[in-house]
Amino acid sequence: MQTLWQVRAFDKLIFKTWSGDESCIVYDTEAGDLHSIEAAASHILQFISSGVYTNEAIITNFASDFSPQDREVIVDYVQNALLQLEDSGLLIRVLR
Repeated sequence: MQTLWQVRAFDKLIFKTWSGDESCIVYDTEAGDLHSIEAAASHILQFISSGVYTNEAIITNFASDFSPQDREVIVDYVQNALLQLEDSGLLIRVLR
């Protein structure tokens, strides 16, 4: 069985970022929840919005902006971000 990730209701999310700020506010209009997440995590969320992806596909996409030497740090960051986004209700884990 493989774990895949998808955004719960991307069309119901409103993102707000500020120049120079490392955080992003996400308002879930469906649930009425407001979330403060890292700007990098919002990029992960926006990437996943276009489909259903494996951890490896998400890591590969995110790591493309970094040097190969940083891969271990990127893997840890993405895995933690996915769990935090799931805990906040923004992501859903899909098993196939």
